[in-house]
Amino acid sequence: MRPIATEGGTSAGTLALLAGARTGHKLESMTTLRTADEDRAPALAAAAAEGPLDEGFLSRFDEHFAELHARFCEIYADSHDGLHELGQAVALASTTTNTRLIDLRLRDAERLPVAPLTSHRALGAACYVDRFAGNLDGLHDHVDALRALGVTHLHLLDVFESGVRVHRRLGSLERLFSAAGALHVTGIAVIVDYALTDDTAAFGRHIADVVSLADEGIGIVNVGRTGSPSVRGALRALLAMITAQTVLSDDASGPLLADPSQQALLWEALATGEATALRAALAGRAPLAEGTTRVAAVRDQDPIAWTFPGDADEAGRAHALHAHYTAEARGGLSVAAAPDDTRVAGTAASLAGLDDDPRGEDRLVLAHAIVLASGDLPVLWLGDEVAQLNDDTYLDDPLRRGDPRWAHRGQRPRDRYARQHDAGTVPGRVSRRLRALIAARAESPEFAEPVSVVDTGRGAVLGLARGAGASRVLLFANLGDAPVTIGREPFAGVAPLARDLVRRRDVRVSGGIDLPPLAVAWLRVTDR
Repeated sequence: MRPIATEGGTSAGTLALLAGARTGHKLESMTTLRTADEDRAPALAAAAAEGPLDEGFLSRFDEHFAELHARFCEIYADSHDGLHELGQAVALASTTTNTRLIDLRLRDAERLPVAPLTSHRALGAACYVDRFAGNLDGLHDHVDALRALGVTHLHLLDVFESGVRVHRRLGSLERLFSAAGALHVTGIAVIVDYALTDDTAAFGRHIADVVSLADEGIGIVNVGRTGSPSVRGALRALLAMITAQTVLSDDASGPLLADPSQQALLWEALATGEATALRAALAGRAPLAEGTTRVAAVRDQDPIAWTFPGDADEAGRAHALHAHYTAEARGGLSVAAAPDDTRVAGTAASLAGLDDDPRGEDRLVLAHAIVLASGDLPVLWLGDEVAQLNDDTYLDDPLRRGDPRWAHRGQRPRDRYARQHDAGTVPGRVSRRLRALIAARAESPEFAEPVSVVDTGRGAVLGLARGAGASRVLLFANLGDAPVTIGREPFAGVAPLARDLVRRRDVRVSGGIDLPPLAVAWLRVTDR
């Protein structure tokens, strides 16, 4: 059995390689970085000294070495050891390629990622491991259910205490890799967060840590805003030399990009019953680089921050929404650290008013339908698919009672999951409706095509189109509390019958359609 990475970073052999313990393989004569063309051969020589050079690795080396070299030049601009460190990093990438598990190597040879982030089948999910599964071992019990839900990317939050040292309450690094392997074989990529520093002295440890995660099949290493562009770029290029299955993602260049205002605009639309601001934001978004996608979620682990860039009355909008969602008819909790702090915590079901409002169930499903249709990577907060309500047990915990965020970071609601297939219950109805939306999206290649905004002439209706060919999908969401009629204009030039993808039946659209309050319609239309 090959050695696995240790809690401090990686195996003893890899640490020795990074430290240059095998002094006979050091680049004694040349240590200062020059040009990429000049340094290519010494870097490959350092790799060859550690073992055979895999053909696939050599191809990836040719593709990414220039970028790696440029980043090393930035990091080691004031150091005479840059070429030696570059050689050691390339050697680590080569030896890691040679020792990867056979199933990972087979997929490497096909140059396929675990799952395309921009695919219509891609679906993210997120959770705290201990809150959802108890610990890393407990994740094994949920693999089949996650796959049945359609999840392709699972974001495990707050796994590491520092570096790649796993929180003791969750297990160990070996347990993480075991859970990641079990998820991987079913087609689910694991996403973990990892914190970088700008300290050159820590760069070698970052390389060891990130490569060890890639070596065990972790799908995405998310570094957020940590580290410098040079450090992030070097790690991204180094990972690309090893595999296309593991990528490094940051908030600046992706491949997963957060949209801070998306949640705020969605919940504002649900509060006001007007789609105008959300529609304008979606219409005005700049196109992304190929292979990059935004993350869209009804909610996540943090409170909703009312962010409306460029609005002179941003504060007024924020206070109005804070008042709306913390009112008695809604389940929002104020996270007020200061008088002007308007953030609101709460599960999606509680914020949708499911506790007290008979339309809360429709509002919850509508929110997820918009996220699924928006053209981004949709991410479910696990528990929302069974309409999990706020968990007030955090009030009994002296360490958490002052932090309302734990109301929407509750323990896995076992009672609601037990009723998820009972159509006579709220968890059962919400689960059935969300699964129908997820399945319709996964079965429709148009959802991998660009999104555009459709003008319906109705302020309460958000209209979107996916695809631009003879066959495309039109998506309509009525955010208002009254029924609306969508006229003929959006259906001009299309066949009189459209396919309702969610209800799986044909509907006549030649005269327009009627949309009940808080309802959605996903219609495949074809040109006449």
